[in-house]
Amino acid sequence: MKRAVGWTGRLDELARLRAGMRDRLLSSPLRQPETVAKGLEAALRVMWRRWCEGLPAESFEARLEDLGPQKGEVEVSCNITQQSMP
Repeated sequence: MKRAVGWTGRLDELARLRAGMRDRLLSSPLRQPETVAKGLEAALRVMWRRWCEGLPAESFEARLEDLGPQKGEVEVSCNITQQSMP
């Protein structure tokens, strides 16, 4: 509430912020679903690689560079041993 009241005396500054909001929204990743999907793909690939290597879960940052080559199919393989249930 204090912030809202503080802006009441700064109308010129508020108008400048409002004027730039449309451009900021249009350039936001939220308006770029391809970028969001590629980021999710990168995160899933990192998780899959770590799981295949037997590494424990941990926090990480996925980068689009983690995707590797973009042309054609990217082969990701993992040896999985199925354990029989007793």
